[in-house]
Amino acid sequence: MSGHAARIACSPAELLREFLLGFVDPAIVPAGVVVGGADDTEQQAGVISLMDAGSADTDSSGHLLHKRIQVRCMGPTLEVADEIGNHADSLLDDQERIEVSDTNGRRWLIHQISVSVGSSHHIDSAETWESLLFARVTVGRSPIPAA
Repeated sequence: MSGHAARIACSPAELLREFLLGFVDPAIVPAGVVVGGADDTEQQAGVISLMDAGSADTDSSGHLLHKRIQVRCMGPTLEVADEIGNHADSLLDDQERIEVSDTNGRRWLIHQISVSVGSSHHIDSAETWESLLFARVTVGRSPIPAA
């Protein structure tokens, strides 16, 4: 049961944000982690912005969702963006079996996170540099049942 219409009741990018918030170093990423676009102030301070990238697929049983997430690491200089990118890569790559809660208090199991592409560096605007990663997230399609 693999398909392009695979969905869950929570955004995989939101779950990735909740995971990162527990570990990201505010000295390296002062503006924290956001889902969606980051404003100019966040970009200038140093931020990780997470966005869905492409359609999701399910495994053959239909119980797991595989989703690619764009991890945009932005800062005022290439050096800052690169440091944020390296930090994000070290936190995300090769993680397995992580429980996280979404903003509604439901608990989810992230089965695996891996960084599949990155990092690439480029100037995002006249004031902002970016280090771009792509993470592949495998998550259960249903929340963990309450005990």
